[in-house]
Formats: sequence, C-alpha cells, structure tokens
Amino acid sequence: MPSSPCTLCNWGRLHASPESPPLVGSLLVSRLFMYPDQSYYGRMALVCSRHVEDVLTLPQPDYRAMCDDLHIAAQLMSALFPESRLNLAQLGNREAHLHWHIIPRRSGDYNEGAAPWPHPVVDIGYERLRALAEQASRLLEQIANRNRSPL
Repeated sequence: MPSSPCTLCNWGRLHASPESPPLVGSLLVSRLFMYPDQSYYGRMALVCSRHVEDVLTLPQPDYRAMCDDLHIAAQLMSALFPESRLNLAQLGNREAHLHWHIIPRRSGDYNEGAAPWPHPVVDIGYERLRALAEQASRLLEQIANRNRSPL
C-alpha cells in the first residue's frame, strides 16, 4: 500500500507499530488514538476514518456520526479521568485531516486556566502509551455498547 503524505491517514495504516500512536478503537466514522504527546496525560485524538479536510466537506449524515463518535470519546475520557475537565478542539491548522483533540485538564496542569497550547512535549514511551490505549479500549467497548442500546 503506498504511503500517504497525510500523517493522520498514516496513523490508520500503521496503527500496529511504534511508528504510529496506539489505536484505542474504531467508531462509526472515526478512529480514536492515544496522542503521542502526553503533556496532558490521557490525551487522545479522534480522527475521521477517511481523508476529509474539514467539516464542510463531510456529508451531513457522516458529520452527525462523527459528532456521535466525539460524544462517545468524551464519555470515555470522563470515565477514565473523572477528576478532569475536557478540552475538545478541532483546528486543522497543522494537519489538513478532520480530527478532534480530546484533552483531559487537571488542576496544576501546565497552562492551567488557559488554552492547552503551547506546552512542553511529553513522551511517556510507546509501551506506557500502548498500555493506556488497551485500558481505554476495554472501557470504550462498554461505553459504545451502552450507547447503542435502546433506552
């Protein structure tokens, strides 16, 4: 398979290797990854499964599904880190591929009370990142199944 110049497309192709952040799980129209920079411990990225550059080029049904995926990812983050407040950010300034940053914020964080950027980059190592992804993946499955159940 040819390599794509898009970093986030490559995350999906390489998710089983240390060259890409660990995959937490696949949702309706997106994939949830542990973010390589763990300056905010537990940070994840929700990445559209296909290459779409912004929300305006995403068909309305897919946009709704992406919002459902984002809601599930936020529930996951809240369950993993109940003491945190969530920052959800969709920017696209550096990577022209539709994605959201899901950032747990805690008292005492770098940039406390302000936007999460800029910040020092923290590399916790691939094995710790993978272990965190596995823990999140187990919980994600429970949350996704609960969200699919009729009320």
